[in-house]
Amino acid sequence: MAHPVEPGNDPQWENAWLCGRAVLSLVASLLSSSIGFYLGRTTSRGFNRFFTAKEIQLGNSMFDRYGDISIAVSKGIPVLSEAVSFLSGTTSISFKRFFCYSLMGHLPVSAIYAFVGSYAGSLNSYLVSGGVILATIALFFVFRMVIGRKIKTAV
Repeated sequence: MAHPVEPGNDPQWENAWLCGRAVLSLVASLLSSSIGFYLGRTTSRGFNRFFTAKEIQLGNSMFDRYGDISIAVSKGIPVLSEAVSFLSGTTSISFKRFFCYSLMGHLPVSAIYAFVGSYAGSLNSYLVSGGVILATIALFFVFRMVIGRKIKTAV
């Protein structure tokens, strides 16, 4: 016997699933960023021994200048997000400040991932998901190129 309203056909259920996916993605992303920050904070002394004092000073000055925006912008770029979270832990930034910028970066990314995933699932097509993956890779290279120019001018 079928239910009077099928969960898959009800717009309210669709919106609830979409919001649930976005919230789950946001919580998981913030948790992983926080773990990366904690690992950076607890291992910074051992990590810093591989660099000279000048390199550490240059890294800290770059992070002081671009750190906040790099935390927020990197959250949509795989691998870079984790690296920035770890490196944030090795600097003097407070966890509260790091968490706020992580939230600003993860919030739109989580919403976009949930929407695109839901939309691609409704199409039964991997084309949309593939397009998002390609766009993410393209953004990574653009971000890398912009940051690379800024680093060259700082050195």
